[in-house]
Amino acid sequence: MDNSPQNDHNPKRFSLLFAVRRSVRYHNCRTLYFDRIDKAITTFTTVGGLGTVSTLLAAAGEPWVLAFGTITGFFSIVQLVISPSEAARLHADLARDFIGLEKQMILAGESVSDKQIDEFTALRLDIEAKEPPTLRVLDAMCHNELLRAMGYDRSKHVRISWLQRLCAPLFDLRQEAIDKQLAS
Repeated sequence: MDNSPQNDHNPKRFSLLFAVRRSVRYHNCRTLYFDRIDKAITTFTTVGGLGTVSTLLAAAGEPWVLAFGTITGFFSIVQLVISPSEAARLHADLARDFIGLEKQMILAGESVSDKQIDEFTALRLDIEAKEPPTLRVLDAMCHNELLRAMGYDRSKHVRISWLQRLCAPLFDLRQEAIDKQLAS
């Protein structure tokens, strides 16, 4: 199946389908990120808790025992407040909703009416209403990934620095540069 805009008879459909596919990639990235964070914190707090108890029993009163216990407690609080497992489930649900919309659009075919495009757009907006704020740099990375998957050359890609890539799962760095490129 060729997904290039030249072979899609309806540019509005192509644009919407591209945005939906990018959203699927974005939410899959967020799901993976939060699942990894949850597993890392759970592993650390479990090992840390066991280590603290073992150390307390072996040599009570040593200062590093207190420090280790404090760090373990800190990560437990982080896990409780951030709740990465809940965030991962939210993004998995959003990805599934976007995949459902993509499926409906594919089944409708290329010769959809403006009314159908409006209905698909309304469904997209319903899904987006459930989304937490989007990390624009990560979204631009998903944009580039989708362009690569569709066979576009690099001239269409958004330029993202290595530092922006590194920070993308956590926060936006120089988001305004990304926004300017996507707008042009």
